[in-house]
Amino acid sequence: MTGTVLTAAALSAVCHAWWNILARQHDRPGECLAAIAIATASLCLAILPFCGLPCFEAWPWLAAASITNVLYVRLLGHAYAQHDFCVVYGIVRATVPALLFVVGALYLLFG
Repeated sequence: MTGTVLTAAALSAVCHAWWNILARQHDRPGECLAAIAIATASLCLAILPFCGLPCFEAWPWLAAASITNVLYVRLLGHAYAQHDFCVVYGIVRATVPALLFVVGALYLLFG
């Protein structure tokens, strides 16, 4: 692993933890997470002219990922509004990767 990849992964982890803490401390966690999602989407749109559009074959995957992410953020915002941050964050960080592994394995086997 190169230093650039390691730095990007570490920065991603710090940003992920930071925006989850920020959302939990907000009066309306769901709205805070939505604002963060809109801000990151805006940054992506700003660099789009320099990168170009993805190939046509990627669009269904982008749509599926977008729908899944919207559901995830809405559920996360609801969970933060109802429960303690340490409980929700721990459950989410342990459950989501395992769930993605199972879904990916099923897709590879049957898709």
